[in-house]
Amino acid sequence: MVASLALAAGSASAAGTVTGDKTLGTDSISCGGTVPVTVTLDAQAEIIENPVDVMLVLDRSGSMGGSPLSAMKNGANKFVDIIDEGSDGTLDGVIDGSRIGMVSFASGATPDQALTSDANAVKAAINSLVANGATAIGDGINLAQSQYSGGDNKMVVFTDGQNNTGANPSTAAANAKAAGTEIWAIGLGSVNAAQINDIASDPDSAHAFITPSESELEGIFEGIGADIVVPAATDVELVDTVDSNFSIANVSASKGTASVSGNQITWTIGELVTETVTLNFDAVHDPNGLGGTLEVNPTVTYTDTEGNTVDFPNPVVDVSGCAPVVSCEPTVNPSGKNVPAANNTNQDGFYVLGGSDPQTGDAVEIWLADNGSSAVFGPFDPGTKIKLVQDPDGEPSIRDMNGGVDHMIKIKGDAVVTATDSAGNVSDPATCLVPPKPQ
Repeated sequence: MVASLALAAGSASAAGTVTGDKTLGTDSISCGGTVPVTVTLDAQAEIIENPVDVMLVLDRSGSMGGSPLSAMKNGANKFVDIIDEGSDGTLDGVIDGSRIGMVSFASGATPDQALTSDANAVKAAINSLVANGATAIGDGINLAQSQYSGGDNKMVVFTDGQNNTGANPSTAAANAKAAGTEIWAIGLGSVNAAQINDIASDPDSAHAFITPSESELEGIFEGIGADIVVPAATDVELVDTVDSNFSIANVSASKGTASVSGNQITWTIGELVTETVTLNFDAVHDPNGLGGTLEVNPTVTYTDTEGNTVDFPNPVVDVSGCAPVVSCEPTVNPSGKNVPAANNTNQDGFYVLGGSDPQTGDAVEIWLADNGSSAVFGPFDPGTKIKLVQDPDGEPSIRDMNGGVDHMIKIKGDAVVTATDSAGNVSDPATCLVPPKPQ
């Protein structure tokens, strides 16, 4: 049968593992400052926890001469690269834990490379193959099976023809499978489909591949390699929710795609093998938001097809120097009928005092100073309503009022109001313009 080139990683019994971490580039900032954030996923493919021995069984018979041999070598080299990178996350010529070996067959079979962790040695053996002779598929399978010394054994058999000498390939494969070896079989061109299915492990749909096209060999070999490695995770989605006291800037991901919507970053990755990937961004503090000890991105959710559960720590940052804010806004007179003009002349002199402490959310004390003298009045609570009266010749004074206005304050000049928080931080001043004394 002709199996799909898109292999499902279903032959292995388990998937890999994924762990998470979250770090901040600093543990303290000034109000309005920036916190570099790094979210890390550390993935290990299944092959890390369960190393394998893989034997390549490759056809070098006379019919392989020319482009078929070249295409097979290219595909087999790609296969070795996938096992190499999948074993430690780095394509460095070293296979950590697992091993690959190779036998080739023509009129007989030869042990071209013993099982080794040296990926470059295996690729050198592949590249040295020369086409000549008959097709002894069964001899190749028997010789490959003899190379194992226990453990989790895998075999990849490739041929472009039908067995015409030596041991029966179906019998050889049956003996290998009975010994616990999992076999993938690849056929190119005019092969015996029944024989390819007999050689391959069940189900045939995941282990038997027949193609008329040399150009498809690379994809087949790569698919088998991915099937053996077993990704740690597929269809990964991580959603990072940033606290409302921060905005998001300078988002980048080492793999996959990251998108921002409001205060959330969604990071998607198609597949994680053995690798460490990072999401980096800046959390920019809102100077009008809360300060103190803040969680920057308290909620990070992770999902993947394999159902991995990933937990993340929750580091905090100390935000200091957020001064309170104060306001002095014109308001209506007690009757509510006289609305202050838009030009802030406020001829009636009615104001409402406002203030808050963005750093802690606590209450603030509001103070009113006479710009024409040294008099200071307060403290007042936010929401206090006052009537300001200019009295250049009199002494500054304050008295209680009725009808929704808390105090009448006589001052010589305009009023300057400030707010003080519990830590003693003082806001920038706001000015209440006092209407001139009636003539």
